[in-house]
Order: sequence, then C-alpha cells, then structure tokens
Amino acid sequence: SLLNNRVLLLLIVATALRSVGEGAVGGFLSLYMRDDLNYSVTTVAIFLSAAQIAGVVSQPVMGHLSDKVGRKPVLVTGTGLVMLSAFALSVARSGVQLFLAVLVKGAFSFSLHHIFVAAALDASRSVAQSTVVSLIYGAGFLGTFSPYIAGLISDHYGIHSAFVYGGSVLILPTVLLALARFPSPAPVLETEPEGRD
Repeated sequence: SLLNNRVLLLLIVATALRSVGEGAVGGFLSLYMRDDLNYSVTTVAIFLSAAQIAGVVSQPVMGHLSDKVGRKPVLVTGTGLVMLSAFALSVARSGVQLFLAVLVKGAFSFSLHHIFVAAALDASRSVAQSTVVSLIYGAGFLGTFSPYIAGLISDHYGIHSAFVYGGSVLILPTVLLALARFPSPAPVLETEPEGRD
C-alpha cells in the first residue's frame, strides 16, 4: 500500500536520481584534484575534510529549518545547490573557486539524505516506518553504478564531463521536488514545565 503513495514514490525516485548525480561527482572529485590539478594528497584531504565539516555543521541547521518552514523548501534548495556545485566544479578555477564549490557540495550532500527520510515519514504518516526508511536508503543504491557511467563519458569527453553529467542528472530531482505537494511535518510537541498540573 505504501507504493500507492505518490509523494513517497516521488521521494524514492528523487533519492535515486540524487544518488546517481552525486555518485558521478563524488567518484571523480578526488581523481580530478590529484591527476588534473596536481594537488598533493594533503591538499585533497583538506578539501574533503572541510566538505565533511560543512556537512556536520549544516545538518542540525537544515533539520531545524525543515521542521520550521517545511521539508520542500529545504529539499529543493539543497538539491538545487548540489546541482549548481556540480556544474561549478566543471568550470571552477583551481584554488578558492574550487574550494567553495567543494564546500557547498559537502554542506548539502551530507545533510539532505536525513531530510529525505523525514519527508518520507511525513508522507507515509508514520506508517511502517522501518520499511519507509529502508526504501529511501535502498533507492540510493542506484548511485553505485553512476561512477562507471561517468567514467565512460569522461573517457570520451574529459573529466569535466563527469561533473556536467552529475549536474545534469541532479536537475531531475530538483524539478520533481519543486513540483511535488508535500504533507505538513508532524507538529513538534512542547513539554510542560515541571511542577505544573
């Protein structure tokens, strides 16, 4: 019966497409910095560590915003920015521009998945919660094959094309999420102060 839920199906498809797009970008980012830009191992590690730190910082912020303003604005904005960061990686100059693109990618890529799970639980009205979570996580499995496709494209058109491919795929979930009608998040319960009846 969950598969008759249109919003949930849309979220599963959007999760799968996002995974495909991010898989292409993530699979070639380190290779691009090492082989094409001749960055040292330490520099690559600093870039990727900064991206993860940005993701850790953004997670509670995005979670709070999704509770306050709704899942849809956060998902559309986050997915759109990840898409733009993928395109930016294909044209960014070495140095500050590339660092900012990697930072934006990290800030939103690491946080979005939890908002997708929350939106899916809202859509299912908390029915079969474990199944819903497993469907969202399972949809991300499609991203496993994306680096291979990106590699074939990169062999023919250059490594920048892997980022263009990833960004192009990310257009689809951004549009789907923008057109979807999301249910309202479950209200946050306020606890009564101690000592009151």
